[in-house]
Amino acid sequence: MVEDRYNRQELIEGWNQECLAQSRVAVIGSGMLANFTLTGMAALGIGTIEIYDSARVEAQKEFLVFSTPEGEAKVSGLEKMLRQINPAINIKGVNVSLNSRIMPLLGKPNLLVDVSNDHVSKEMVTRYALSRNIPIISAVSDDERSEMQIVQQELPPHFFPGYA
Repeated sequence: MVEDRYNRQELIEGWNQECLAQSRVAVIGSGMLANFTLTGMAALGIGTIEIYDSARVEAQKEFLVFSTPEGEAKVSGLEKMLRQINPAINIKGVNVSLNSRIMPLLGKPNLLVDVSNDHVSKEMVTRYALSRNIPIISAVSDDERSEMQIVQQELPPHFFPGYA
């Protein structure tokens, strides 16, 4: 492991790598949008990343699960690849349906990122986050459109260092 893995981002005025290292982010969904989101989080050094979904790999068309056998849980494949990107962080893939059973598992992360395409679970997760004052970023993407929304306006300062 490279000792000064974060040296470039630490050059940014106000950057607080220690806050990122102590953060816990829960990501709902394991599709293509999650692949890109998770790659950035792992590279930045978010301390704990949890991925929740029950989708299975179909025909290895997503870049982070390209080596995961067809039929295996996507969260398992993502977990393995993210550990290769950054072995210094904690990654936990939770193979669970995106329904009401997911709520007790979420606890109170520093940030919820919902990148699922399931509108029912998106509404449940948003209500859960709002009722517990958890900042949430919700995004959806398909072949025709992409959309992102920050549901709560105030994110913890360490998610945008220097821009508080």
